[in-house]
Amino acid sequence: MNESFLPQGEEKKAKDFRLPCSRYDAPAIENWLTEKSKDGWRIYAWTDNAIKPNFTRSEQHEEHYWVEPAWEDAAPTQEERERHEMLGWEFVCRSYDGVYYIWRAAASGAHKSRPKPMEDSYAYREIKKKLRNSYRWFVVWIIAAAFLLYWLVFRVNTPVWTAVTAPATAKNVLNLLSIFVSCSVALLADRRDRKALRRFKVSLRDGELMKSVGREKLVRRILALLPPIVSCFILLEIIICNGDDYFYRQLAYSEDVIPFVSAETLGGESGETRMELRRTLLGGEITLVGEGEYAGWTKRSRWVTYSTQLEVYEPRLRFLAKPLANDVYAQHSEHCTVETLDREDVKIAYYFRNQNNGTQQLLLYDDGIVLYYRTDAPDDLRAHIDQFAAIMETRQKTS
Repeated sequence: MNESFLPQGEEKKAKDFRLPCSRYDAPAIENWLTEKSKDGWRIYAWTDNAIKPNFTRSEQHEEHYWVEPAWEDAAPTQEERERHEMLGWEFVCRSYDGVYYIWRAAASGAHKSRPKPMEDSYAYREIKKKLRNSYRWFVVWIIAAAFLLYWLVFRVNTPVWTAVTAPATAKNVLNLLSIFVSCSVALLADRRDRKALRRFKVSLRDGELMKSVGREKLVRRILALLPPIVSCFILLEIIICNGDDYFYRQLAYSEDVIPFVSAETLGGESGETRMELRRTLLGGEITLVGEGEYAGWTKRSRWVTYSTQLEVYEPRLRFLAKPLANDVYAQHSEHCTVETLDREDVKIAYYFRNQNNGTQQLLLYDDGIVLYYRTDAPDDLRAHIDQFAAIMETRQKTS
């Protein structure tokens, strides 16, 4: 599409620069090209990337540029080039999609033709089509986001618990983070492009100079840098915490790590006590203490349940603790009678008793920590709730 070539002998000095503005913001592009010429870089082509024109190294001197909408889907004719040369302009190249021509002048006083209505031009037709398509993609984004929200809320039974406890790897989490940030940056860029397209369309229709949308703001640059920055911090933390041990450690039980109410304390039989420390990049720390016989998987992958078990969740993002408590409630309240306990030392306290086998369960939530306890021991858990509230208080002091 472009009639351009790499200047002889400049192969080692060629470089592509990313546009700091919308590729349809003609005034901003003109100013940016002039600034690059002051830094010793001259545009020579725009062929392989929609947002990265091709530059070659040159002497530092100020040149001026004119971004002119194209009447036809073709390079300017020889007659057009000669007419522009008489005004002081040299043809450089077409834009990536051929919507406009880029002209260069050494003198600041080079004359530009007066804008005029161009509704019959190739540029206007293309801009109109691109604007229409941008709205279509925006609608697709909205539908996709609505579907994802519906899936998380109505199709995943315990979305917060799953997100917090899933045995994630650094690669999976970093990929999700990159996708999220990339989508955010893409939406911001799409919004800026759509605004520039609207202004470009109006200027072509009415024959007026286009008002610049402006360059990227600092927040967009920060968002673009966020994935690699966060990745470095996460990987550093994993290395410090000894790699694989960062996600999962099985240890001999120690009361110094966390207090535990044994089945024997509740009138049951004592058994082997096991302790696991789990960590996810989103969920923070999860401490599990199990005692007695294996009681099943409770439909939770890699989540073994014992006849007596303590689970303490301390999410890295503390605001997740309350919805996490709701998810734990949803998992264990089925086939149970549930009683809400009135406590001043915790915000939420539930007591469950399974109607089929008599298993007792306790769920406490307070200030970013969730405690879940289950046992087959006979003593009423409600008579021992102060011990569990003390565990919560101990964890809050150490967190």
